[in-house]
Amino acid sequence: MSWKNVQIATVVYTVSRKYPARVRGILRKAASKRLPDGFDVGTHFTPIYEPWDQRMCFVSDGDFFDSIRSGKAEVVTDHIAEFTKGGLGLRACASATTASSTPLLMMFSWSSS
Repeated sequence: MSWKNVQIATVVYTVSRKYPARVRGILRKAASKRLPDGFDVGTHFTPIYEPWDQRMCFVSDGDFFDSIRSGKAEVVTDHIAEFTKGGLGLRACASATTASSTPLLMMFSWSSS
């Protein structure tokens, strides 16, 4: 990781902690621009926690969004209920697996409840 990326991440972290609602809006708008029309940004890119309350993933070259837009990957947003031999058992969905021909890009909120 270059020093430039470290500095950018530090600034984003600091601003996120001070102005979480503003950063949440900026992140959601940026994701909307990179995703296909009609993509459910509200479900998959609006977590219940504030930015940086949990880890944040930086996608510098946009390949994450390119994979979703091209249909090579999908996003599954849920709570992990259990780890299974073939993937993950999810609370709301039946399961998610990485053994399929379509890779899953998963965003989870981990909780003990």
